[in-house]
Amino acid sequence: MPALILDGRSLAADLRTELVARTSALRGRGIHPRLAVVFVGENESSVAYVRNLTRTGERVGIDVVVDELPESATVREVRLRLERLHADPATHGVMLQQPLPAHLPIREIADAIPAHKDVDGTHPMNQGHLAFGSGTEYVPATPAAVMLLLERSPHWPLRGRRAVMVGRSIVVGAPVAWLMIAQDATVTILHRQSREMQPYLKTAEVVVVAAGSPASSAAKI
Repeated sequence: MPALILDGRSLAADLRTELVARTSALRGRGIHPRLAVVFVGENESSVAYVRNLTRTGERVGIDVVVDELPESATVREVRLRLERLHADPATHGVMLQQPLPAHLPIREIADAIPAHKDVDGTHPMNQGHLAFGSGTEYVPATPAAVMLLLERSPHWPLRGRRAVMVGRSIVVGAPVAWLMIAQDATVTILHRQSREMQPYLKTAEVVVVAAGSPASSAAKI
């Protein structure tokens, strides 16, 4: 059977329509949805992503406010920016844009994100709930989108399905694997240190790729 590539564009359009209805209802009650994005440095991919996020927010009725810090920002400075958003009643969601500059380890910063506003599921508590399959307020956006696409695929439900996750990042790879396991899939995780990929890919019914390095991944596949 030839591979079926799932297209997220129609799903994105449906989600935007749904969001417009939800944000309109909130604004009708005097609630103006607001997302604060803490952005450190000038990573080109992140600049483009945050720009698109801001535009999408405008289309669906969500105020996206970008709080920029210089590349030289310290761990303490980033933590302070995040911590001050805890009690801000006008801010409903908080996101720390990744990747961070090399000198800023996410493990020293993630717990400063308000757990109850952590829309990207980065706080250790939310990561832990996700890993244990015990439910969390927020699932990281990209993994959540992957699962929504899989729900529309011929292979849903995933119970008993052979799935391969290429990539193990805490941002995409690991959360997607946890979510598929929670749906009772049999999941194999492959990464840059995996000696071979083809035996696993040949027998997989579902393949999700989030390797971040197309050339090196293609060479192994």
